[in-house]
Amino acid sequence: MSQDPHDQLLLHIRGAVAEYERTLIAERMRRDRLQKLQAGTLLPGTHPPYGYSSSLERPRDAAGVRVNPVEAVVVREIFNSWA
Repeated sequence: MSQDPHDQLLLHIRGAVAEYERTLIAERMRRDRLQKLQAGTLLPGTHPPYGYSSSLERPRDAAGVRVNPVEAVVVREIFNSWA
């Protein structure tokens, strides 16, 4: 781009539109994640709770969560000790 005022104006306008688009995309992604969390189809963190294992291909997919038998024994012992 040259130092021509018209070119500079065009550059600033394109930058502002790009920033606006980034903001819209981020907002859409945030809303989508929130809807999935509320529907129970997405885990809230990157790791499942202790006592569970998730799919390696889709670690945040709630449908892929399975009981981890080794950790489940520890969880049972903890709950039984409180009873």
